[in-house]
Amino acid sequence: MPTFEVSFTEPFERCLLKLKRKYRRLRGDMEDLSLFLEQSPYRGNPIPGYAHKVWKIRWPGRDMAVGKRGGFRAIYYWKKPETTVYCF
Repeated sequence: MPTFEVSFTEPFERCLLKLKRKYRRLRGDMEDLSLFLEQSPYRGNPIPGYAHKVWKIRWPGRDMAVGKRGGFRAIYYWKKPETTVYCF
């Protein structure tokens, strides 16, 4: 099974900096998300209308409430033959 490279874009990193003030363990959550996407980016849900290139995934946050609305939503770009996943 191939491994993929996960890259956070500049806008994504800026959003993380803003959210980090409120959620102290955010960096660890994003590292876990990155490891998950390195192994299986196809486990997210493709967003309709983008020909399976733009995907979304829900990821639990350690500082957030548990439940359907708890956690983060990440949007990422991945085109199937490529090995790089871009979170934006």
